[in-house]
Amino acid sequence: MSRHPKLVLILGHMGFASSDGEAIALAHHFENMMLETSVGAFHAINEAYRRLGARKLVFGSEGPAHHPAVERRKIELLNAPQSDFDLICGGNIKPFLSLNGGRHHGV
Repeated sequence: MSRHPKLVLILGHMGFASSDGEAIALAHHFENMMLETSVGAFHAINEAYRRLGARKLVFGSEGPAHHPAVERRKIELLNAPQSDFDLICGGNIKPFLSLNGGRHHGV
């Protein structure tokens, strides 16, 4: 990751279950790594938010296997400011979806 600073890695499911802690530590270490929240346990998402901040998290629904409202509720329960909620639930992923001409403005 450090050899490719322009590459942004979004790790799905925050690594998943027992690897959540490792994923958080790696995202803390690498500026160009983000964590996607679907299927993540609330305590792990909360820890990631506390340690990494909103700019390193990307909302995921895991649909259709999971109900998007359940996954969204985990983000709501962070009791984050609206600006952080907006980053997690769309703002952070928007540059990767060509919604702004495909230009990425950093992590």
